[in-house]
Amino acid sequence: MQQDPNRDQKREENFNKVERLPALRADQFVSPLPRKLFEWWAGFAPALPSRDDFDITQHRSLPANIFLIEVLGPGHFLYRLHGDTVADLIGRRTLNHEFSEENGSIDDRLLAKHMWRVATEKVAYQCFGDLAIMDREFINFESVDCPLENEDGIVTHILGVFAEVR
Repeated sequence: MQQDPNRDQKREENFNKVERLPALRADQFVSPLPRKLFEWWAGFAPALPSRDDFDITQHRSLPANIFLIEVLGPGHFLYRLHGDTVADLIGRRTLNHEFSEENGSIDDRLLAKHMWRVATEKVAYQCFGDLAIMDREFINFESVDCPLENEDGIVTHILGVFAEVR
């Protein structure tokens, strides 16, 4: 049986019709999990929380849907953590996966460009759209991307929640 040389590329390019908007209010979220993380993040305003401010034991409903991306430098990122639901929804495991605006799949490059915007603007973003996962129908999703900064005011991580919208 001949294997499709583009199979892995197809598998990595699952996102379809993604919209990204600055998250300004909790009531703009449809899904409860992204809304919950946004409310936590917005509770630090006008400052930004740090990675150390997030205690997973205070957010017991989030672990399966959570992701953490480390900012390595301009346009360069590393997936540090993702829950099982995140991996299932996006169709792949991304733990310790490095991505940038210059390298990787189309989805990786677009995500890196977006994450750099989150890191430089220091604003949370609501994302929504649909996923086309092999052998499955389209799945609608909503997520939130929340920048976390260090004591020097530099965004070091982006914490998010990814959820299916039914």
